[in-house]
Amino acid sequence: MRNALKTKLIASTILLSFSSVPLIANATGLNALVAAESKGDAAIKAEHLKEEALLFKQVKAEKAKQEAIARRHRATRIANEKAYRQRLLMAQKEKQKVIDHELAVKKQDNDYKQKLRDLQVQSLELDLKRKQVEIDRTNDVINANLQNSKAQTDLIQSTADSNRSISTGIKSNLESTGKAAVKKESGWFN
Repeated sequence: MRNALKTKLIASTILLSFSSVPLIANATGLNALVAAESKGDAAIKAEHLKEEALLFKQVKAEKAKQEAIARRHRATRIANEKAYRQRLLMAQKEKQKVIDHELAVKKQDNDYKQKLRDLQVQSLELDLKRKQVEIDRTNDVINANLQNSKAQTDLIQSTADSNRSISTGIKSNLESTGKAAVKKESGWFN
């Protein structure tokens, strides 16, 4: 590509120089022309090298700029992906917190309900024990009343037996006294 460009530049320089410079018939003029061409050719080459260097610098700068943009885009994409993963992770953590909280509340409710059921069972057991104590006391009162009644019955029976014994004794005594009086009256020596 450089050679083709050089050739075009040389050809255009030659044409320009022929059109602007009158034809010189002598060789010295031709030599001067060739020398001028070589000076112009060197200047063109230097200019061309400067342009090439400038173009190379521009291409290199543009390439560096494009690479920097690509790096920024890549870094931005990576940062966005990282931020997305972070947000996703945070959302999952928040969701897990909510689930854990709901489970804790549900467990607390279940524990409360279980304690309430336990208290109700204990209350019923205490009521049954209280009623059993009342029944036992009532039975004790009834038994005491029965024993009191039995004791009174025994007392009455004893009193009756005692009275019967006394009256039987008195009757026997009276009968014996009466028999003795009858015998005394009916006796031989009256």
